[in-house]
Amino acid sequence: MLSDAAGAATYYLSATGSDAADGLTPSTPWLSIAKVNQTKFSPGDAILFKRGDAWREGQSLYGLSSGAAGKPIVFGAYGKGAKPLILASKDISAPAFWTRSAENIWRTTSIINVTNQDLKRTGRITPDVANLIFNHEESVGVKKRFLADLATQGDFCLNLSDTLLYVCSTDNPSRHYRHIEATGIRNCENNIEVVNGHHLTFSNLDIRYSKNNGLFLRDCSHIEISDCDFSWIGGCYFPIQTFMNSPRAKPVRMGNGVQLWMGNSDVTVKNCVFNQVYDAGISPQGGDARVAAKDYAITRLRFHHNVINNCFYSFEFWGHQTNSTADGIWFEHNTCLNSGRGWSTAQRPDQGGSAHLKFFESSMSFTNVFIRNNIFAGSADACLSSTDRTCASFQMDHNCYFKASREKPVIRWAGGAGRGGGDFFMDDLRAYQTKSGKESHSLFADPGLDPHFALLPGSPALDAGMDAGYPFSGPAPDLGASETK
Repeated sequence: MLSDAAGAATYYLSATGSDAADGLTPSTPWLSIAKVNQTKFSPGDAILFKRGDAWREGQSLYGLSSGAAGKPIVFGAYGKGAKPLILASKDISAPAFWTRSAENIWRTTSIINVTNQDLKRTGRITPDVANLIFNHEESVGVKKRFLADLATQGDFCLNLSDTLLYVCSTDNPSRHYRHIEATGIRNCENNIEVVNGHHLTFSNLDIRYSKNNGLFLRDCSHIEISDCDFSWIGGCYFPIQTFMNSPRAKPVRMGNGVQLWMGNSDVTVKNCVFNQVYDAGISPQGGDARVAAKDYAITRLRFHHNVINNCFYSFEFWGHQTNSTADGIWFEHNTCLNSGRGWSTAQRPDQGGSAHLKFFESSMSFTNVFIRNNIFAGSADACLSSTDRTCASFQMDHNCYFKASREKPVIRWAGGAGRGGGDFFMDDLRAYQTKSGKESHSLFADPGLDPHFALLPGSPALDAGMDAGYPFSGPAPDLGASETK
């Protein structure tokens, strides 16, 4: 049952709080996300997590209440210090977690997964451990399906016969590693999940270690996600319920930073940082080409001024239902770096094909899709990978693409050579512009970034953008997420 929170109010959460408190002041904070999920909030309410604290192990954060126009419900932060951590993981660094199972094989002394049903809308999901994070993100484990596959230091698997975690290690993992974080241990797939939620804001949160997605939206409207960090996301098997019975030698794994599934409208993702995501930093997607599924519409999605680094894809789109529509998608002023160079690439069943822009074949109709003023630099494969039909109607210009090596193309359009398809390398800018009929003001050049991803003096991306409606200084906007003052 949901309790009422009458009127617009601010509620505080702290790692030292109590769910028996009223939560209405920083000195009387709540403790748990479960308390948030059990409370019905009113338009204009704010739920603030204390900076420097972490929430882990238990339930996902659900946006079960909706705000109203001009009165969103806000999930944010208070206090000083690092952004509050919303985790789906368990710290298993202590020696008490481990016992020897066989030569160089260690297992946990107890079940570390949260397997109880997480609210009534998500059924029991087969236990899984998405990833192991070693030594505060210095390295990760290598996921295997079966005990017999554990052969190299850091190999791990969740053995479903006893639901214990097994790790290959020459000595006790608690001695071999300074710190071990087992990720994706919650029953739910996503750290934050909103279904049919409206007028909600998520800001200044640090979201890590999910089973699948960092933040998931379905059938939502008027959602703003700003100044949040998403890192070390994903890694669970798909389908979670049946992966052990899959005939594939390497079952599919998954995980996106922000996933917008099927119908969503008026969603903004801005000023966020994405790093080390299994699949895509940002991914509007949905539908299944193999089955009859409902048609849907996505409208007015804006993704701007984000930094997306070390994800297999920076921005991915796919949608199969023929009568579904996408009207109004803006991907602008983002700095996208090092696609296919994150933790997941070496472990994927599909190691090739990474890209900053990945547009799969789609049967949907597209109108008003704009990809402008972005930087796409450093990719293990292409910076842009698409079918010619999918992006034929996209309006693309004032982007900067860069690859230091000619080994892989900058642009790869599959099929339709007569309509712009083909592979284009760093010295093929004019050919790409001519054949595609797009990007007459775009650059194939090193954008010149400092260690904080800001533009260096003399960068060709300075003042190289078009006015897309965001504040800028100088004669024209800079490309990418950082505007030089």
